[in-house]
Amino acid sequence: LAANPRAAQQRESYHWADMYTRITSGPGFSDQDLRTLSMNYGDLTYSLGLAQPPDPPLVRDIPAINARHRVSSGAFLDPLTLVARSWEATLSARDPLFASGEIPNAVVDIPPFRHLMEKHDIKSVLDVGCGTGLMLEMFGRLGCTDLAGVGLMPESDLVMRRGGYVRHDPRTGFSLGRQFSLVLCLDDPNSAFSEPLIGNLIRHADAMIAVRPSGAAKDLAPWLARWRDIGWLPDQRETLAVRCLAGSAAIRHGLIILRPAGTPGLKDGSATLLAVAGRNFQMQTPSKAVFNETLDAGAEAGWFGYAASTG
Repeated sequence: LAANPRAAQQRESYHWADMYTRITSGPGFSDQDLRTLSMNYGDLTYSLGLAQPPDPPLVRDIPAINARHRVSSGAFLDPLTLVARSWEATLSARDPLFASGEIPNAVVDIPPFRHLMEKHDIKSVLDVGCGTGLMLEMFGRLGCTDLAGVGLMPESDLVMRRGGYVRHDPRTGFSLGRQFSLVLCLDDPNSAFSEPLIGNLIRHADAMIAVRPSGAAKDLAPWLARWRDIGWLPDQRETLAVRCLAGSAAIRHGLIILRPAGTPGLKDGSATLLAVAGRNFQMQTPSKAVFNETLDAGAEAGWFGYAASTG
């Protein structure tokens, strides 16, 4: 403004023209003046001293907006990259991970695990009791390249096209000699309280375990107490997040995310999960479904969960 007499009429400086005059010619300014200018900075009618336009007429019967909202946590991104990627994800549609009819006899719930991948920058995954390896194949298509599975299926029955596989009973002890960013145990809930299986999970877990124990409160309380004794707690924020994103009943009702007790920002979700487990649960999952997006057309049919509960 001091160097260019016409700056007050240009878009780069007109917001501050009045304040500049008061500073240079009097009568000075106060804290209230600065606050008022800051709050009205983007209001051209205020900055230029114009009359306020009349309120627009009310618009009724606004049509529904058909849009999908996508978010990225930003846990491992700088703010500028986060904003750029969020806009990019909002404006572009993702291709399905699995083609129509590619896995006709399975339920694949992608959004909860895509959330974990994006937020926690998962680099390696071990699936204990991996079945045909479908979960590992899903993580591979999500971009994870370090994958391993342990199970009883013969290799000829596997659908996973990447990663390593060890044929071994996951309910008996084993060691792969390393740890993984994420360890899964989703397909054998009745064995999730066995000591050998718990030992296998913590032996190979670096920072996170996703497990599906029995959903009954009477079974869940001792299970959580056992994990607490060995230094692992249910992450309330992440457990509720993945459940909310789930389209399948098994994940929405029973999945729990465990983290080491010393994890920064960890909130022990034991009390909340026990309260949730005591409520009624109703949800029908189609016997054959691939959920590519949260609450897509396939997930909405028969979708109730705890929202329809009365307990």
